[in-house]
Amino acid sequence: MSTARQPQLDLIRALATFAVIWLHVSANVVIYRPDAASSAWWTANAADALVRWCVPLFVMLSGALLLPGAAQMMAADFYRKRLPRLLWPLLGWTAFYLALRAGTEPRFTWAQGWRDVVKGMPYYHLWYLYMTLGLYLAAPFIARVTAPAELRLLMVLGLAIAAIESLIGSGQASVLTRFVPYIGYFVAGHYLATCTWRPASGRLLLLALACGALIALTTGLLLPTLGPRAWQLMYAYPGPLVIAMSLALWLALLQCSPDGWAASRPVQAIARWSLGIYAIHPLWLLILGRFGLHGLSYHPALAITLTTVAAFALSAASAALLARLPLLRRLVA
Repeated sequence: MSTARQPQLDLIRALATFAVIWLHVSANVVIYRPDAASSAWWTANAADALVRWCVPLFVMLSGALLLPGAAQMMAADFYRKRLPRLLWPLLGWTAFYLALRAGTEPRFTWAQGWRDVVKGMPYYHLWYLYMTLGLYLAAPFIARVTAPAELRLLMVLGLAIAAIESLIGSGQASVLTRFVPYIGYFVAGHYLATCTWRPASGRLLLLALACGALIALTTGLLLPTLGPRAWQLMYAYPGPLVIAMSLALWLALLQCSPDGWAASRPVQAIARWSLGIYAIHPLWLLILGRFGLHGLSYHPALAITLTTVAAFALSAASAALLARLPLLRRLVA
């Protein structure tokens, strides 16, 4: 499958963009109301577990789009073409969210803000941009691996090492190392998009659903014993069940018809503004929370849906508006 302007990839980007907002809304309930005897907590736990594929699919999408081009360029040429597209939003949103923290967190200091930048997490969602920066820097060298057997080996080794690491735990990641556990996903996106192996999509979707259900069930069973470690262990993006769920869903979505709703105007628009939607949605979650709309406003079955849809719509509208402003367009597209 060629990855040049494929509607399936736009569909994947749009779904992952919505799913990451859904994840953040449901995660607030899981983290701040941990009660394994509560139906509200179990609802949020299931809602969170079932979309843990969102970030891995973003990473695989980057691999599918970047690695073929990186193989055709010298590293310096690749950096000159690609890095500015990431650095502008990374620096701009870092400055914005540090200023937001200074205005909303009473205990915030700029020294703490700088330490969080060094860790690659100046705000809770911006870690993804810092992680992606590492993948961009590594892409020209990963792209030199061209033989299918070598790509497959690199993918398997990368995912296996990340899965083991997620189970045993280690020290805190920094801006320099945050990308390392995601190399396997990055390679998988390219390899699986170009190989001819395509299991039945129905079975893949069932596998993804089963993995999500098992993540939720195991998290709930471990919670009374492990406390927060339960979701840290089971929700980890490089975790074995998340890996299986993500790879299955990626392969299933690649088989969607390119002439169906994957090519629709709403999907194309969301895909085009996905960076802006991702970057700005925590601001709208914060504002909505101040007005009383969050994952626990009602029972989470309703509140998570309402909050996610509202934040998604507001973020999409904001990204579309910013995209019309020449000075701010680079922050969202």
